[in-house]
Amino acid sequence: MASRNGRNGHHAPEILTRSSREIGEDLLARTFSAGSRFWLAALVLAALLALGVVGFAMRAGSDGFDDHRPWGFLAAVFAFLLTTCLSAPLISVAMRMAKAHFSRPLSRIAELWSVVGLLSILMMVPLLMVQPPGLGRSTLWFVHAFESGPFSTWPPGSPTVWSFVAVATLVVAGLGILWVAAIPDMAVARDALEGPSGVRGALYRRLSLGWRGDKRQWAVLRATLGMFGSIYFFSLVWGHTVVSFDFAQSLVPGYRDSIFPAYHALQGIQAGVATIIVTMFVVRKAAHLEEYLGVTQFWSLSKLLLASTLLWFYFWWSGFFVFWYGRAPLEINALHLFLLGPYKGLFVVIFSLCFVIPTFALLIWNPVRKSILGPTIASTLILLGTFLERMRIYVAAHSVGMEGQEGSISLRLPPEEFARALSGVTPDLADVLMVVGALAGAVLLFLVATRFLPIVSIWENRDTLKLQRLQTLAKMELKVIAKPE
Repeated sequence: MASRNGRNGHHAPEILTRSSREIGEDLLARTFSAGSRFWLAALVLAALLALGVVGFAMRAGSDGFDDHRPWGFLAAVFAFLLTTCLSAPLISVAMRMAKAHFSRPLSRIAELWSVVGLLSILMMVPLLMVQPPGLGRSTLWFVHAFESGPFSTWPPGSPTVWSFVAVATLVVAGLGILWVAAIPDMAVARDALEGPSGVRGALYRRLSLGWRGDKRQWAVLRATLGMFGSIYFFSLVWGHTVVSFDFAQSLVPGYRDSIFPAYHALQGIQAGVATIIVTMFVVRKAAHLEEYLGVTQFWSLSKLLLASTLLWFYFWWSGFFVFWYGRAPLEINALHLFLLGPYKGLFVVIFSLCFVIPTFALLIWNPVRKSILGPTIASTLILLGTFLERMRIYVAAHSVGMEGQEGSISLRLPPEEFARALSGVTPDLADVLMVVGALAGAVLLFLVATRFLPIVSIWENRDTLKLQRLQTLAKMELKVIAKPE
């Protein structure tokens, strides 16, 4: 991507200088070749994932699946993956619907994170096994206190079955977007490989569905992407709502916050953008993709990151001031549990990482936004803050226990007594191994996916060549972009 110096503070135009054929050959060569650094990283991540499985076995062996309280850290890292990896494809969906030109080189990066859904589904199974029944909880579902059996809740099977369906729908929609958007690239790889009798060639031949690239196939592909994108968007909001209710809010008897699901989903947008920016920075350096991922991509996403960061504060404040000014005993106890009790110091750190530092020290300044390093630093801070936020919410929610359980702490206690009964939960070895293993497994799945699909979309960058050109105006070179379709 050629870049010429801007004048008068204007961003210098960046434009691809490779031909359509050269783009395909270059990106396929990067996909088919893996250096020693890749295999070393994959080996380390696989070892950490194995340790995570050991940690899960330790937790299951010592605590079993009868009580949800020992599983708070697994629930927290599951929610973190939902907030980051499974929310990242939304950026590709939204930018493709808006026909945003800058997103073409980064859409595949966003879509590749959907493979983490396979790990999330596996993590969700034990969490559903330890989930308390709907009776006695403020869930989304209808509970009949005087009935038993499969129809004691409505819809039948809730909350367990429908929580799984919500997340599984999100995962399937995300993988559908990845597959459909990669069909033209898999066809290019299919044609480039000699003797497609190997595993990779056979896989490309089957998954590309006989793609030839005629007008009708392109129309079907775009319509299918729109269908999967719509399903993905609604299932993402629904998934955040269900997970925030069933794995956090409803585990604290008496705690009700109608803003929390929206705040949870909004943080998914913020963390999804941050995930893409950090990933772009890493793959840009590691795979030398500077000519595809330039300042334009970082600068454009930094604007979305700033907007979502401001919205993060708005939604947090909208939920907080109801409890702060309401001052009912239940609301005071909820503040002690999540903010003013043992997690007070942690929340100060989270508030600084997710809002104060990224906004006022970084993203509010134009020169920082118009750079590669500035948005990356802000995104890294936001991801760290999001990780700590999920730990704070889900570990705290799992710590109090349900009413009637031995050792549980009721939110209906007098505030002074409730505050004295609270104590922070620190992770043990099994918790640390599970958290590290889950994070390593997510990155490992992403790396494995890049060995089968180009990390930068071939066909979308070829479209870029058709839609942009450089023109000179008043001795200044400007990039002119045509309207797609």
